[in-house]
Amino acid sequence: MSAFPDTRIVLLVRGQGSLTGEARAREILTRPVFEPTRQLVGADALKRAFDERVEVLEGDLTTDLPAFPSDIDVVFHCAATVTFDPPIDEAFHTNLLGANRVYEAVAASGSRPHLVHVSTAYVAGLAKGVVP
Repeated sequence: MSAFPDTRIVLLVRGQGSLTGEARAREILTRPVFEPTRQLVGADALKRAFDERVEVLEGDLTTDLPAFPSDIDVVFHCAATVTFDPPIDEAFHTNLLGANRVYEAVAASGSRPHLVHVSTAYVAGLAKGVVP
């Protein structure tokens, strides 16, 4: 966020238990990975930047997603079931159909952003070495 001060960020976050997607997104800011940023700008400035520049959309990949903004420049899709032996229907609904729902929501927004799909192990089958 500090490298691109004029950007805004829209996060699609699933609620979990009693926590809303918004609460989960805010909780991430308290994790150790953000400690260098907190030390650099201060915890209050980090919270203020979140308040001013981050919009949280609550959604779950296994259900209909909320409408996405029409001015998206880049989408980083990194949500998935990351256990290595989930029931096949769970993995299919989240990792395949869920990704498809994200891309359909992006298309419905009218924007044509760059798409970055972050995936987990096994995406290259049995291939060895660097896989482009």
